Amino acid sequence: MKKTWICWEARKLWEMPMIPIFLILCLGFNVLMIVGNRIGSDADSYVSYVAGVTQETGGQMGEAFDRALARLPDEDAFKEQLIQETRGREDTLDQFDAGRLGDLYIGKFRIQGIAAGFLEQKYRMLDGKVKKLAEEDASMSLAAAGKTKTLTEALFQKMCRAVITEGILLAVLMALYSSGCDKLSRTAPVLYSSRAGRRIQLSKAAAGGLSAAAVYTLLSAGSVLVFACAWKPGPIWEANMASQFNYVTAFGMKLPFLTWTSFSIAGYLAATLALGLAVVLLFHGLGFAAGLIANSAYRGFLLLLIPAALNFEVMMLAGDSSLWLLYQLIQWSPVALWWFQPLWFTDLGAGAVLPWQECAEAVFCLAAGAGLFWASYRHYLKKDVN
Repeated sequence: MKKTWICWEARKLWEMPMIPIFLILCLGFNVLMIVGNRIGSDADSYVSYVAGVTQETGGQMGEAFDRALARLPDEDAFKEQLIQETRGREDTLDQFDAGRLGDLYIGKFRIQGIAAGFLEQKYRMLDGKVKKLAEEDASMSLAAAGKTKTLTEALFQKMCRAVITEGILLAVLMALYSSGCDKLSRTAPVLYSSRAGRRIQLSKAAAGGLSAAAVYTLLSAGSVLVFACAWKPGPIWEANMASQFNYVTAFGMKLPFLTWTSFSIAGYLAATLALGLAVVLLFHGLGFAAGLIANSAYRGFLLLLIPAALNFEVMMLAGDSSLWLLYQLIQWSPVALWWFQPLWFTDLGAGAVLPWQECAEAVFCLAAGAGLFWASYRHYLKKDVN
């Protein structure tokens, strides 16, 4: 594998019209999605007002905040709304017992045996992290006040989910095209008799991986820029994700958004997009392995799609059938890792058994994916040229 081979393969990849066209379409879709969330709503105006208040008051609720807010000019229509939302707020994490949260999951879902033991241990560890968040008064962070959930949903459940999914689709597209383009163009016999031979597939994989990372970076940067311009969160970026205005809905209840360490909104966004890059590269490797095994872009896509669909189906059936140990095991898969993205770096509910499990899952899946890629490459070297 040489640098010149990688550059040449990357150039071939980017000369394919569907790559830049698909990239532009994804960016256009993201812009429409981000801007469309604001149509018919005053959420962005309220967020801008709260950002201004945060700039003036520091954005940490309490008696001092109440006094500072009362001294602000009365002419703004949002002032009374913000006073009503923040008056008398107390630290919701000060007496919070994460162990009871674990008992809630175990009781509601009737989890028993080893699966229940895993959850009890995890939530005991989470309780120590909650105490540290309480020491920082994380739940007293103003964030975007009553529009915090609207803001975080638009950012993480919609924009980040879209960016990572688009990155995965582009990565798989690049992988399948790179691994099978020589057969499609009927140049494989000539190429394999050259100096590079079948080793060129390693250069193709490297070029595709670098291109997938570049595309994902462009999608991420462009989408975040549009979001920042549309919502104008300003100092709200530094608000704590564990603000009591941010929450997770389960069993018809609002539960605190608890992370394994203290995250600002900007820090949580950076961590999400960084882990998203690992997921994109993971799917690129799996797509390339599928292309090498199937020796066809179309069959390779089916070889990748069918196990992914089965993986998702098993995960759903395990949860619906109360097979909780199986449900916890199936989390260690690329599809589950992608699916639970809006809850990354939190306790992840009944499916996770470890702190920071999404990071451990990413490492495990990347290692397994690398092994699968290498096995498919070694198999490819022994195949006859058709």
